[in-house]
Amino acid sequence: MNEQSANNPFLVDSLLHPLAGPIRKLLTRSGRQELNQILIDDEENILQALEAGVEIESVYFAGDEVVSENLRKKLTEGATIHEGTPVGGARPRVVPDSVWRPQM
Repeated sequence: MNEQSANNPFLVDSLLHPLAGPIRKLLTRSGRQELNQILIDDEENILQALEAGVEIESVYFAGDEVVSENLRKKLTEGATIHEGTPVGGARPRVVPDSVWRPQM
């Protein structure tokens, strides 16, 4: 984590950021099982999940996209919003993703 993200814990600007590892784990089935979480991509899908009663823990976005006011208003209380920056010149994802923990 560099100085910029140290001043803003909601900015994921490095693969070494503490949130980067869990996000990568969610890309694999075994990681989702281990963390008991899933990744929902695209704001439309996130909104549909919220309408179905899913509790969103956090939202991640990057690039030119922003989290709409509509989504911000509908987010589960306590949900966090994190901005990602390009790493190593990679083009950032341009759709919001969210993390959800299934209720057992």
